[in-house]
Amino acid sequence: DASAFDGRLEAFVTPGPSRHELDEVAASGGDATLLERLADTAASYAVVRDEASALSWGTAYRTLNGAIGAFFCGFSLWPATSVDAPNLTLYFGSGSAANPNQLFMRLECVPRVDPATDAVYCDTYYGAFSATCLRLMTDPTGTFEQYVSSSPYARAALAPSGVRVFFDSADAAAVDQARSACLELAESWGRGVADAPRISDPHREAALRARDARIRRVAADSSPDNANRARVFGPELFPLTKHLLAGDPSAGGPAPPPQDGTVFLF
Repeated sequence: DASAFDGRLEAFVTPGPSRHELDEVAASGGDATLLERLADTAASYAVVRDEASALSWGTAYRTLNGAIGAFFCGFSLWPATSVDAPNLTLYFGSGSAANPNQLFMRLECVPRVDPATDAVYCDTYYGAFSATCLRLMTDPTGTFEQYVSSSPYARAALAPSGVRVFFDSADAAAVDQARSACLELAESWGRGVADAPRISDPHREAALRARDARIRRVAADSSPDNANRARVFGPELFPLTKHLLAGDPSAGGPAPPPQDGTVFLF
């Protein structure tokens, strides 16, 4: 559906593997069929900037693959380092290998302090969404199915009140519940950022900036999506997607974008 990419679907179609490359993969025992199905992929990775400079870094992305029937989209917003309010992450995806017939939803606010050492921080930023988190993650009706990753890193990185669930996208009531949960978390996060006390110590702000960058880099390098992204985008573009997600222009990623809106990487 070209309208999903603002009518610019063609601009985001990446060149898939050539027949020669597919034959080489098959000859080496690789999964050439999967590569061929990934060949026709449309993707948009964007830097998000706000006029008020309330964000230190933000990214939004969409990937569509018709052959697999998969669509992934999400965003990750990091508040300015003048506050230690958490990040806001939203991710939706279909066609997951873990549960290919349902939609995956991740709602999460990545803490910017060690939550195990700061109970007040947990109550302040995660308490309001706790009831909804528990309702979705332990749903007795079976409408929402909790997802537990096989990756130790992914399990360790789950934030307080973080939601990772599957549900049927054809179930209108489930979609409404998911939408309401997204709005609830976004509103709670927005209030938290607005009400957060300002950091006056430049050393603490610098430490927060370094911690944010480290979290983003580890997440970008350890993403379960990397295996497919590497196949889809190839050796030149794939590292750029990781640099963009990590917010690391100095490491070969995108140049710092202008302040007047959204910049597309490719």
